[in-house]
Amino acid sequence: MAALLVGTAFAIYEDLVRVRRGPQPSDFTQPWLTGTLLLQGRDPYREIGPDGPVKHQFQLIYPATAGVVAMPFTPLPLRLADALFIGIGAAALFWALTKETFRNPQLVVFAAFPMTVAAQTVQWSPLLTAATFFPLLGFVYACKPSVAVAYWAAYPNVRALLIAAGFTTLTIVLWPWWPREWIAQLPTVTHMSAPVTRWGGPLLLLAALRWRRPEARLLLGLSLIPQTPVVYEALPLFLMVTTLREGVVLLVLTVLMGPIINNRPPMAYNDWMAMSGFWMIWLVYLPCLVMVLRRPNVAPADDPFARALEQVREFFGRRPVDLERDVA
Repeated sequence: MAALLVGTAFAIYEDLVRVRRGPQPSDFTQPWLTGTLLLQGRDPYREIGPDGPVKHQFQLIYPATAGVVAMPFTPLPLRLADALFIGIGAAALFWALTKETFRNPQLVVFAAFPMTVAAQTVQWSPLLTAATFFPLLGFVYACKPSVAVAYWAAYPNVRALLIAAGFTTLTIVLWPWWPREWIAQLPTVTHMSAPVTRWGGPLLLLAALRWRRPEARLLLGLSLIPQTPVVYEALPLFLMVTTLREGVVLLVLTVLMGPIINNRPPMAYNDWMAMSGFWMIWLVYLPCLVMVLRRPNVAPADDPFARALEQVREFFGRRPVDLERDVA
């Protein structure tokens, strides 16, 4: 019930923001249009864009998997689809974070700037973050495969990987042309960059010193993968929080992003992205690095990565003994 209330609250919030932002499309617009066109037997990669018959300020950069996930929303008006999508994402994330206790300090994410921006722009990050807890949501990884690599490296799950691979394979069977069309569109993307390439970003490689910890692998993975340098991409970093103090510090630092990126002189789109990326390094990523480096390089007891590594070590450690016994 609590998750439903949280989801409803964020759906209402998104709709109120939508009224204020006017005709500007949400981030879910492209997947919603993609799902609509695929159901009509049309090629969304040739039709969506500034010069296509389906007008949008950007060329379609989502894989067709995102359009398939959006298909259940296509019978609805886009305004309602946006509200429902972010509401479902918020509800799933709240449910994930309260599986064991309602005293989880990571819940501060719902008051943080990344979550409000994700709701305002209808992002995938809440649903992607929830997928780290629920393997059955692994198909969501196929919708944003680049950042999903970082999520999965931090919290690996074979079932989630198989679901994502199976879902992708199914879409290719149905529309075998889409990977080629999607890859052809990727060079049109000019605003994405990996955090490690920004000023101060190489310091994030120090997270490798704590590679046994899932939060260190998450930080390292996100630092290496090109992504939109907007604060909603920092939402999964709240999974690194282990105490209320850490949560409050990260919340305050992300809130500082608001006045910095909003009170700015007019500038070109890519310049704004570069400025946002710079401040994300210093106000979000590097403080998270400090948080990680303060912890020992010890894996949690339930870390699947540690379990898999131990199984590999046991396999190769015992093999020579077995061979020696066989020879004898």
